[in-house]
Formats: sequence, C-alpha cells, structure tokens
Amino acid sequence: MYPQRFTAEDLTVDILSEEYDLSSFDCSQDDHSGVNEFIHKEALMYQEENMGKTYLFFYGEEIVGFTTISMTHIEQKEAPDSDDLEYFGRKKPPAMLIGQLGVHNRLRGRELGGLLCSWCEGKAIELSGEVGCRYVALHTEQELIPFYEKNGFETTKPNKKSPIMVKKIPNLSKL
Repeated sequence: MYPQRFTAEDLTVDILSEEYDLSSFDCSQDDHSGVNEFIHKEALMYQEENMGKTYLFFYGEEIVGFTTISMTHIEQKEAPDSDDLEYFGRKKPPAMLIGQLGVHNRLRGRELGGLLCSWCEGKAIELSGEVGCRYVALHTEQELIPFYEKNGFETTKPNKKSPIMVKKIPNLSKL
C-alpha cells in the first residue's frame, strides 16, 4: 500500500544502472514529449555518453519516479532576477537542467513530482558548492506550466511550444 502523500523520508534514490529492471515502470499517461520512451530506451545511453545522469526514486523496492539532470545555461533575460545580473553584462548564467522527470502513472497526485523537483533543487544547491550553478531550468509542455509554477519555477517564454521555466537557487555563501 502506498501513502496518500509521499514525503522525502519515504523514498530512496540511486543512479540508473543496467542492474535495474524498468519493465514495470510506466509514466506514459499524458506523456506528449516522450519521457516514458526516454527512460526505457535512451537514459542509459545518455548516461554512458555523459549527457545526463538519471536518478531513480524508490518506494521500498519499487521504482516510483525518475529524473535526468545535466548542466546548461540560460540567457540573462530568462533569469527571474535578470536585473541583478546587469553587472555581468550579456553573460549566460549557469543552471542545472532537469532534462526529464517522470512519475509512475498509478502514483500521480501524491506529491511525488513535487518531491522530485525539490530533490533536483537540493542537488543544484549541492553542486553550486563545487561548480557555478545559480538556477534550475527545464523545458516543458504548456499544460505542465501550473505544476512547475506550484513548485517555484517561473515561465520565461510562455508562448513557445516548449516553454523554458527557471527557479533561482539560494546562494549558500550568502546565508
């Protein structure tokens, strides 16, 4: 039996490897951008080529979600605090990209997606102690904008087919 609402304490995380059987994981519901196909057919190859790292989220022994992250940059005008960046000129501030994010179909509506977003933000904060990383960014479908806004992301190009959403992470050196 699953909890009505998942918490971070309910989950464990591991990096995708060939040892994991993904055959029972299905995130195809309302999947217009190929997230389900990615996890089943492409994620390992992306990882082997160092194009992104895929993290699997487990409830007990069951895979309940995943996210693939990599490094990127955003345009200064896409930054939620772009006025604060004027000192740096037209530089492209560094960000961690959420390239893919999927939650098992039967577990939607239980806060898993939000937990995955929070985990990604935590990973970006962790990385910012070692490499430049000011934002978490992603491209999404129009219908998913409200979900990501609920999780603190701002839409920078809402009229694009694949809008860019950005969230500034806290600067731990200033806390």
